[in-house]
Amino acid sequence: MWLLPTPLSNRIAAWRADRISSVIAKYDIVVLNEAFKYKRQLLSDEVRKKYPYRQELGKKSYDSLFDSGVMILSAYPISKVVLEHYETRKRWDRMASKGIIFCRIQLSDGTELDVYGTHMQAGHSESEQRSRELQTKQLWEFINLHSGKDKGNVLLAGDLNMGPAKHSPPEEDDFKEHSVH
Repeated sequence: MWLLPTPLSNRIAAWRADRISSVIAKYDIVVLNEAFKYKRQLLSDEVRKKYPYRQELGKKSYDSLFDSGVMILSAYPISKVVLEHYETRKRWDRMASKGIIFCRIQLSDGTELDVYGTHMQAGHSESEQRSRELQTKQLWEFINLHSGKDKGNVLLAGDLNMGPAKHSPPEEDDFKEHSVH
């Protein structure tokens, strides 16, 4: 969502939060990331009414500049919540308290849906790639711990920051820059 304060974001972030608010109100479950600022605009009265069940992952420590920016909004009851910050963050991502939110949501038909929201390490330096690799392992262990290996109704959403970093024609080496290897 890129809702960072200026000068880290562009000058239309507050405007964008207003527009995003009207779009997300159309769904029953929403996972947001990079919702660092402009939460009042993002969580408008319409959104608060639509989603009486909300969960955020706050700051990792007192010296963190930002919270995680990760939120789960649900029109359905949340019966279980577990929060965890990533153990490693490198370079610019040290300012954000990135991590994982787990919500077990009770759908109207009685089905339980385990929803995981996350925002992982960005960047393509060696240290950032290693951090993302460790976060991937931590995420996998977290999901297995809370949903088990045989749980059928699991949804993972968020910004995994994986994939090619270049916009040129893809070659094998292009996919190494922004992925876990």
